[in-house]
Amino acid sequence: MSRNLAVVIPTCSQRVQDIRIGYVLQALALQPASKHFDAFEVFIWDEGLVPMFASKWVQLALDLLVRRGHRPTYLRRGPSRGVANARRELLEAVPLKHERVLLLDDDLIVVPGGVDALLDAAASVGEFGFVQGAKIELNGQRSYQNDINALTAVEADAPLRRLWFGDAAFLLVNRKALQHVRWDLVTQFAAEGVAGEDVAISLMIADREPCFGAASAAGYHMSLDVPRWQWEIHSDLLQFELLKGVVSEETLAKALPHLAIRRAGAPVPSRETANLETLSRQANMPGRT
Repeated sequence: MSRNLAVVIPTCSQRVQDIRIGYVLQALALQPASKHFDAFEVFIWDEGLVPMFASKWVQLALDLLVRRGHRPTYLRRGPSRGVANARRELLEAVPLKHERVLLLDDDLIVVPGGVDALLDAAASVGEFGFVQGAKIELNGQRSYQNDINALTAVEADAPLRRLWFGDAAFLLVNRKALQHVRWDLVTQFAAEGVAGEDVAISLMIADREPCFGAASAAGYHMSLDVPRWQWEIHSDLLQFELLKGVVSEETLAKALPHLAIRRAGAPVPSRETANLETLSRQANMPGRT
C-alpha cells in the first residue's frame, strides 16, 4: 500500500471565469500533516474548451502544492466526452499501488483537516466501499430540486451514518470496490445537462459494500453563476432504467426514496415515461457535462 494518497479531479471549463480548481488545489496544499499519508498524488483530467492554466491562480496553487511535497499529474484531453468518461479515465490513470482514491470535484474546497477527518472515519470502520464527506453550499441562495445528498452540513461529533448514495464531490473510494462498477452503463451519462454518473457509481458500490457518510469531514462547494447541469427528476428516472437488474430494488428504494415508483415492474406515469425515453436516447449521444 502506498503511503501517498491518490486524489482525482476532473475539470471542464468553458469560460475563464468558471475556473475554480485553483482554490481546490490550494486547499489540498494547506491540509495539515497526516498520520494516514505522507503526500498527495493529484491526478487532474482537463478537457474543457478553456484549459485550467488560463487562470493564473491555478499555476500559483499548483506551485504551492509542489512546494509542500505533493505530486500533481496533469492530463489534458479533448473534446469532452462527459464527466463519467473523465472519471473512468482518471481512475485508470491511478497506479494500482493506491488502495484508496479520493474523488474531488473541481469546485469543492476541503476545509483544513477535512481529508484527515475522512480518513479517520474510514479507519474506524475498517471495511468500506466508500466514505463520503459533507458538501456545504457556499451560495445560500442556491437550491437543488430532488437533491439526494444527505450530508450538507458539518457536524464535528456526529456518528458515521450508512449511505446508499455517494456524492463524488468529496468521496473516498476503496479501490477494490470499483470492481462492482459497470462503466458501460455509467458512461451513458454523457448528454448535455444530464447529471447522475456518481449516483450510478455509488449505487453499484453501496449495493454490495458497506458505505458511510462522515459529517465531521467537510468541504465547501463553489457553485458557478451558470450551472453546468441540473439535478432534476429526469436523471433519477434514467438511473432506474439503466440500473434495473444491476442494483437491487431495495438499494434503489433507499437511495432514491423521492421517486413515485412503487416496486419493480410498476408503471411509470406517462409524462415521465416519455421524458425517460427521450433521455435514454440522448444518453447514447456525445455531450458535455
